[in-house]
Amino acid sequence: MEKEKEIQSSTSPYGPIYLYFGSQTGTAAGFCKILATEALKNHFQPIVVDLKLFDPQTFVLPKVAIFCMANQGMGEPTDNAVKFYKWLTSSERLPKTLNQIKFSVFGLGNKTHDHFNAVGRKTNACLEALGAER
Repeated sequence: MEKEKEIQSSTSPYGPIYLYFGSQTGTAAGFCKILATEALKNHFQPIVVDLKLFDPQTFVLPKVAIFCMANQGMGEPTDNAVKFYKWLTSSERLPKTLNQIKFSVFGLGNKTHDHFNAVGRKTNACLEALGAER
């Protein structure tokens, strides 16, 4: 099984950019594909990663990452992002664990819901608390 989908480019002077998605209906995954196309146009090497394939050991390596995070129900992570979300929000994480990651979070949701963008907001807060640079 392919863990990460790398979109090939002949030139990528800015190096790789990881595009992670937590998606229930495919909307966040779709946005990652759009971002991958834009990354190529802007000389990055996009690597699209479904969070169901989350691996803590490789995740902590230095990288530039964008997270497209949807939520469901009462502000819970999507089915494919549960493992990542539990790892990220664990009280066992040490500060500065992710200090070699530069990130941005794109939260998806319906603003009429009580828990609008809860997963995106929590992902953003946890990444920053763990030392990642927004």
